[in-house]
Amino acid sequence: MVCQPNLPTISEFRLFRRRRNGFSPVLLIFGILGILMSCGVTMCAVPASFMEGREVAGLDQPSGDDLDNLPPGTRALFAVQLSPEAAAGRQGLALFYVEERPLKQTSDTDGNPTETVGDSWNRTTEPAGEMEMRADNGRLLTIQLPPGTTFLEAQRFEEGEPGRETSRTIGYLPGQALTVDGTWQGNGIITASKLFGGNPEGYVTAVRAAPGQMLIFGFICGGLSVLLLGVGVVMRFLGR
Repeated sequence: MVCQPNLPTISEFRLFRRRRNGFSPVLLIFGILGILMSCGVTMCAVPASFMEGREVAGLDQPSGDDLDNLPPGTRALFAVQLSPEAAAGRQGLALFYVEERPLKQTSDTDGNPTETVGDSWNRTTEPAGEMEMRADNGRLLTIQLPPGTTFLEAQRFEEGEPGRETSRTIGYLPGQALTVDGTWQGNGIITASKLFGGNPEGYVTAVRAAPGQMLIFGFICGGLSVLLLGVGVVMRFLGR
């Protein structure tokens, strides 16, 4: 009797045939999701960030002496300083907000209850609604801080076990020099959309560098995703 090798049939090589278990579907899913995210970053986020960088680079940077010449409603970059005598609050910061992420009740492989931290941070304490700061000529300004105001290049203090932090405080120290990306309202009032810990030139440089950083992230994410997808396809054909 001649023994025939147990060769797989063509139907066994179908890429997306139904399986009860296996690791390859996980790789395929993560690979596809990663490619989609990479495309989204490259095609949407990078152009939007590039346009924002060009807009920020073209904004006026008025000195304290020029503020009264600005029409109300003008967006500009304002160089200001927190008062050195400003009351220090949490973690010694004069201006801050607090973010937290909850603990989730899960179980380990043996069914024992355990806790893991969530992935997303949520603001639980907004910064003060307004703050007095001084322009470069010493003029006292009122900076309005709507909920959700972005803090860039800020101090950050995290609380909790390393890798399991559940709370963090983000803000600026008394006397710190800041750049306000905001709208001049007149009468010494500015409504902020973003704060940056540094001078206006540093803020412009950081914003204009963001598209390149996003593009590099997109390429890295795309490359890893293609690798995962390729490994998933190979493992799928091998029946893993």
